[in-house]
Amino acid sequence: MADIPCQHLRIEALRQQLAQWEGATAWRPSREDPSSLERTPALLSGCPELDGALPGKGFRPGTLVEWLGGGAGGGAATLAFRAAVGAFRGDGGRGAVVVLDQSGEFYPLAAVAQGVGPARLIVVHPGNKADHLWALDQALRCPAVAAVIAWPESLDGKLDGRTFRRLQLAVEQGGGLGLLIRPESVRSQPSWADVRLLVEPLSCTSPYGRRMRVVVLRCRGSRGEQTVEVEMSFNPEPTAMAARGVTVAVGSGLNEPTATCPEQKLDHETDPLHQD
Repeated sequence: MADIPCQHLRIEALRQQLAQWEGATAWRPSREDPSSLERTPALLSGCPELDGALPGKGFRPGTLVEWLGGGAGGGAATLAFRAAVGAFRGDGGRGAVVVLDQSGEFYPLAAVAQGVGPARLIVVHPGNKADHLWALDQALRCPAVAAVIAWPESLDGKLDGRTFRRLQLAVEQGGGLGLLIRPESVRSQPSWADVRLLVEPLSCTSPYGRRMRVVVLRCRGSRGEQTVEVEMSFNPEPTAMAARGVTVAVGSGLNEPTATCPEQKLDHETDPLHQD
């Protein structure tokens, strides 16, 4: 009986080691030879506080991450895009960041201001639910995509288990990050995402800052829920900048991407994303 505590310690040490291996690295198709696999490190979330709460100190490539929020201005989309920037940088700036913007409210220059190369930003405007799910599936499967941001409930549809599972297999094949921004009301629903985060806004004394509470509801390799507070500040000075982005309209009859090069001022408000 005296050996039981020692066995528990050994089991706990093994559990921690497995969680470390599972979270720190992943495998993805090699860019040079797609038939072979290469090891990739964890992708930073863009928030050191959140990275510290994750087993691998970041997100595993090839996984889905759910960001649950209370609605517009809650901060879920802002943090999701920071994670997309982390994936973009972790990929050496070679992969694309795809945004599925069915509502047409996404502001591309905000993405550029956060560090996404304009030539690597692709905004997709699906015409209906079928186009939305098809574009999401294809973007997740593409090994040239570093991160995909989507609002699955934006088309008044529920993300059923079969579709969710298909998206999980798609992102595993592509090796990037699938960042799904969803309402808090889906918290009780089953999920195929490796990580599920709840984002809650907090009061902030600075007019040019934001504070949020992030609850790690679920994460492969973690032990129970964890809560961290994230604080961000933004430059209050307007910045004049030119950006070149690519917009693809799916299901609208356009066969070629349309490129725009607007020169306009980027107003750094407390939330760099128009849609949240």
